[in-house]
Amino acid sequence: MVNLVTGRVFRYNPINHTLTTVSAPWPPGVNTLPGGFTVFSNKLYILGGFNNPPTGDSTDQIWEFTPSPAGWVQKSTLLPVPRSYIPTTTIGSLIYTGGGSDIVAGSLTDTTDSFVFDPVADNISTIASIPRATSNTRGLNFCNQLYVLGGQFPTPSNEVDIYDPLSDTWSVGMPMLTARRNAAMDTDGTDHFWAAGGYDPGRIVLTANEKRGQDRVQVRLSWTGATSPTINIYRDGVRIATVQNTGRYADVLTTHGFFTYQVCEAGTRNCSNEVRVRGL
Repeated sequence: MVNLVTGRVFRYNPINHTLTTVSAPWPPGVNTLPGGFTVFSNKLYILGGFNNPPTGDSTDQIWEFTPSPAGWVQKSTLLPVPRSYIPTTTIGSLIYTGGGSDIVAGSLTDTTDSFVFDPVADNISTIASIPRATSNTRGLNFCNQLYVLGGQFPTPSNEVDIYDPLSDTWSVGMPMLTARRNAAMDTDGTDHFWAAGGYDPGRIVLTANEKRGQDRVQVRLSWTGATSPTINIYRDGVRIATVQNTGRYADVLTTHGFFTYQVCEAGTRNCSNEVRVRGL
């Protein structure tokens, strides 16, 4: 199997929308995918990675990139355990991680390992473990706390875990609207998060047809893509039933007007598109 990883480095200028190649490739990039990444003091840090994908193992190296003059330095400190796809962010002068993937011979296992790395002193310590095993997502600094949004391999989650460096404790925040991993995410640090793309557990597609009688309309709903054992049925935003995931449900309308239906996997926010039907 061909190894297609690369150590190329690019610089993007958001003002004039130009992308240029930096003549300082990442040294391990000849056979390693980067791990967690973050910026501190105008330097890029990469923690861990995936050696020799798709059949290799996690790495424990930590690398530092200085933009000018462009160059890489491997830090003396290593991760306590090799890890890949690590949610990572900078808070103040320290770099925090929550979770990450343990890859052995190409097999990925999410972990709860969590660390704090001091890039100036070049040392690393263990912090309280994230409540759930996760990887394949970003760590973000929001109001000086580490937020780990979604992630998990192979089945994505919508859980949001929050680490407070002052108390060394984790809490669970408001879940994401839909489960996601490997999404492009960021925050302004104080008010908003943004997420684009990513992998979801499967899009639910809902359709409806109507069978009209003299004093009633039977609405026949059909859906595909749901994987949970039970499904919540919503009409105009109100749950009207929880049913087994058979892919079908029939509702009866006896009043005039238009009605909007949606189905969701029970216990999640993984929902279908909305469909609109006409009553009597």
